[in-house]
Formats: sequence, C-alpha cells, structure tokens
Amino acid sequence: MNRKVSYGPLMAVLVIVAGCHGDYWGTSGYYRSAELDSKSLKLRVSDYVGLSPPAYRAFFRFTDGRGRHQISDCEPQQQGQPQVCYNFFTVEADDRLAYRTKYLRLLSGPYGSVDGIVTYFYAAQYSRQKNTLETRPGFKSSTQILPTVSNHIDGLEKMPIAAVSLVRVFRAPPQFLIVSANYSSEGHLYELHVYGTKDREVLDSHDLAYLYSGKFAVATNIGDDQRTRTYFGLPERFPLSDYMGGRAQAFASSKLDPLVDVVNLHYDESRVVREDSYVPGEPRATVFLTFPPTKEDEALRPVDLQRGFADIDDAR
Repeated sequence: MNRKVSYGPLMAVLVIVAGCHGDYWGTSGYYRSAELDSKSLKLRVSDYVGLSPPAYRAFFRFTDGRGRHQISDCEPQQQGQPQVCYNFFTVEADDRLAYRTKYLRLLSGPYGSVDGIVTYFYAAQYSRQKNTLETRPGFKSSTQILPTVSNHIDGLEKMPIAAVSLVRVFRAPPQFLIVSANYSSEGHLYELHVYGTKDREVLDSHDLAYLYSGKFAVATNIGDDQRTRTYFGLPERFPLSDYMGGRAQAFASSKLDPLVDVVNLHYDESRVVREDSYVPGEPRATVFLTFPPTKEDEALRPVDLQRGFADIDDAR
C-alpha cells in the first residue's frame, strides 16, 4: 500500500510534548507507506522520508521510549484549514494494533464545527471494551475527515443503526452553545456534551461554568445528567423506532434560542451517517454523509462490526 501524506503542526506539538516527559522520549519521522496484516493486526510503516512534512499524504510515526508507536495518516496541512487525517493508530511495541481514532466532520457553520470522534479497539486488554462514539465541537486546529454529501444512499434502510447522536446549537452567550448527546442503538443515553463557542473557537469550560452559574454541567459527562438533559430539551432515551416511523419528536422545548437541531443516525460503525436537520420555521432537511474509507478501514471492518459500539455507560 503506497500512501502519500503529511502531518504538519499537530504532530510537531506531539513530538515536543512527548520529548518533555522522560518516560515518553522517543523518535519520530515521516514514512511513505504502511502495511496492515489483517490477521495478526500488525501495522508497520516503511520508506522513511525524513523529519520534515512532505508535500504529499504520508504516515507520521512517533515511537516512545518503551517502543510503542503513534502513527497518523494525513494529508498535507493547508494554510487556514483543518488538517485532513484519516486515522490515528496506537500500536504496541510488537507492532500489534491497540486502537485507532477517527475524527469525522458532521456539521459546520457560524458556530464552528461538530465532530464525531470514533475509537475502535483491538488489543487483548480491551477485550471487554466496546468501540466508542463521541460528538463534540471541533477546534480550529483539529484534524477532520470531510464527508461526501448526498441526498440518497441505496440499501441504507436495510442496514442496522449502530448509534445515534443528537446535536443542538443555540444562540446564547458566549455566542453559541453546542450541546450534544450520544445514544446506543438501543436508545440508551451514555454521554452528554456542553460547550460554548465564540468566533468559531471553543471556549474554556471553566469560563462557561462561571457564566451560567451551575445551571447545567459543562464539557463531557458520562451517563445521564437529568438537570443538563432537561435544561436543553434532550430525551432520556432516544425513541428510535418511533422516530424512524415518524411517530416521535427527537427534542423537547427549551428556553434558549435554537439555531439548528440535528439527529445523526450512524450506520456501518459510523462510516455512513443519515443527518436530519431541523431549523425553526423550515421543513426537515435530510442528507447522507459518507466518509472515505482507507485500506486499513476496509481490512478492519469485520473486527469493528463484531465489537460494536458501547451500549451502556459502564462499558466505556
């Protein structure tokens, strides 16, 4: 497999931070290629191209003092744009894949962006760990995978839904509030997220908590928080069957001024997303997001489907 990728400032920061901690001192560099063995789940890079980011897609590897690797697969950094990175792999010293993370761009607007952060687990120590999906605002400097947007996908209705995420964006101090909730395929709420943004930047959660004087929990909350959920009009359980049949609303009323409400239905371990958007005074708008697969994604698909997403909060 021949890869052409670059990894710019983000990995430079990683190397600097890693180099400042004795146990994590290590070596780094860019590589043109990587090969994943789908049976052993060993991932190895090859064709070293140096320490400087090349002008093409490549793999960046950082190896710590214990021999463990962080490997990223990214496009070259474009000035003023989030970097496109397809996978972040964490690999043990014996080259076996431990887990990987993907950042999927779900939404963007004057409030910034919202990412679906998906982590897939492989190593033996994670044998009881389900894959995870979190929906949170993206930072300007964050890495994202941009989707292909379409109005229809043949056969999607026959596929099982892997997870559900709800996003509410309100016009509220500091400028916007981005509130999201993650539900299992059974409708169980396992995470709540509340963040504030201004000029498309995510603000410090401590400042947000001070601004609202404890009216709701901020940042990420594992499991349900009734006060926060009620304040923002989110359901305790997502009524998936009734929603799909047009018999239930996803959101309750809120005293805040809504900009947009979104229901994301995640299929194929979040490789495909049906996105229903509700803007006040307008009919529902539905689009389908397809995220470009890599060779590694395709090779790991059977393992990912078998493990599935988290169904209950104590499985995380």
